[in-house]
Amino acid sequence: MAHRKNTKRIDPRYFLNETVDRGEVIAEGVKDYILSPALPSSIPYGSLTRVALENPELLQVIQGPDSPQKAQAFAQVGELLAQDRDIAPIAAKAGGIENVLDVKGLVQFAEMQGLFHQLG
Repeated sequence: MAHRKNTKRIDPRYFLNETVDRGEVIAEGVKDYILSPALPSSIPYGSLTRVALENPELLQVIQGPDSPQKAQAFAQVGELLAQDRDIAPIAAKAGGIENVLDVKGLVQFAEMQGLFHQLG
């Protein structure tokens, strides 16, 4: 084997206590609402955040009191999540978003975790 001069070697012992912080903590409870093993647990919360930011009117209806409009808002969120770039291929293979994700449960979980209050 050839000896290469002036090569830097990083000793991994100095990095044993380091952790990866991607800036966003994924709630472990999200896993309870994923129905398909093909969907990674980090996708639904981020996709829901993206949908909520792009549709603030749905956010207001979901945060409001129970009404027929709230049920329609849940359905619309489900449709938008089914079109999300990360979820759409998995939902198409599984035969629909309802086979991949419990949308109503996920939205209620996000509401309990305060996601919508942070966005609104």
